Amino acid sequence: MLAFMRGWAVAVVALVVGLTTTADDARAQAEKPTKSAPVSMKDRIEAKRLFNQAHLAYKNGDYEEAILKWQQSYERSKEPLIFESIANGYERLGNFRRALESLKQWRQAAPWREQSTLDGRIQRLEARAAEEDAEKVRKDAEALKRDEAKRAKDADDRRRRDEAAQTMSKVTILGWSLLGAGGVFAMTGVGLDIYAVTRRPDAATACASSGGVDLCLDSHRSAIERSNALAIAGDTGWIAGAALSTAGLVLLLTSPNANANQGPTENGATATATPWVGPSGGGVTVRGSF
Repeated sequence: MLAFMRGWAVAVVALVVGLTTTADDARAQAEKPTKSAPVSMKDRIEAKRLFNQAHLAYKNGDYEEAILKWQQSYERSKEPLIFESIANGYERLGNFRRALESLKQWRQAAPWREQSTLDGRIQRLEARAAEEDAEKVRKDAEALKRDEAKRAKDADDRRRRDEAAQTMSKVTILGWSLLGAGGVFAMTGVGLDIYAVTRRPDAATACASSGGVDLCLDSHRSAIERSNALAIAGDTGWIAGAALSTAGLVLLLTSPNANANQGPTENGATATATPWVGPSGGGVTVRGSF
């Protein structure tokens, strides 16, 4: 009986040890890094050539070309150390975010002796990347503010142009109306004057001079008075017509000034028209800049 119990205990211990050993082996196998596929000699030679081209481009200051060649070299060789060179290129370009990403990729595969140095550099790049992000946010905010200000200015300019166009349209209609009415009055007045002349009796037969005074026959008095009344009406008509036409013409000539009052036009041109009247006549003075 004692021998049987001793044998059973040994079997249990052996089973536990076996299970523990199997679990440890499985854990070690899981933690063992997976090796990448072997790189052919042809790929190694091509990767070396691309790396040397990248190094030459980096020395010449062509950092974008250097980064491209280093990336192609990594695709051939799968050598993680190349990520450090790529990080250097991005840092030279001022792209600290991409430099940080590349350096972290090298940090994952770097020897432990280099990791503390890499950690310090990663911290510095993180600070620079944060500054870069903050600067980008600031510039984006400024660009958005400029766009909003431009849109507001464009909307205000459109509103001003619409108001000016409406004002100019009203002034134009009024100007043409006055010009047309003035023309009618003027032509009517001239017509009355002509008619008055045709209806006036001949001065040689209707009137005679006596002692420096013109004396007209009573038989022609009514005809002369009607002629005088028609002449007065005609003179009043063409004078009023001329005044209305002048006012309409002035409005038509000065109506573009509605836009000028709002400031320069889109191409920078401005124009002003000023009516004037003098002893010998009148007119409109136009001044402009282009």
